[in-house]
Amino acid sequence: MKTEKESVCFLSEDQIALLKAGQTLTTCEPRDHLEKLEPGITARHLKSIGTHVLVHDYDERPQGHALVTNALETTFAHPSPVLLNGIGLDSDPDAFREEYREFWPDAFPDIPLGPDTVLIVTVYKWVEDQDQHSQDGDADSEADDELEKLGAEFPDEEIE
Repeated sequence: MKTEKESVCFLSEDQIALLKAGQTLTTCEPRDHLEKLEPGITARHLKSIGTHVLVHDYDERPQGHALVTNALETTFAHPSPVLLNGIGLDSDPDAFREEYREFWPDAFPDIPLGPDTVLIVTVYKWVEDQDQHSQDGDADSEADDELEKLGAEFPDEEIE
């Protein structure tokens, strides 16, 4: 059951299957798209490292929980290595730009794509049933341990 503090993310069936198979999932969306959906969401999102989110499919059916292991901003012209490696492009920004130019007009027709387009990157890891974590009272320490193992990066300064 979703609590007041719990965030929700919507993922495709393929993305959910990857997570459930034990792989980490790296996603990328334009900041302007997210802000149109809910003003102020990106600032909260960037502070979400170490939190559990309720994963829904695109039909809004809950699928389980994921841990946000990283969240950051990058640009189209200079994509972060976290993004490139997470989507399997092994630090190849040219391949990233070429791939994203192809699908961008269909995915985000109202948002222009340029060198300064800000992208929000999120890295997720599947977690077991959230209710069990809450009952154990160890959710925070388990999340911290998992983040340390995964080498999560935390912002150096507060995001306002």
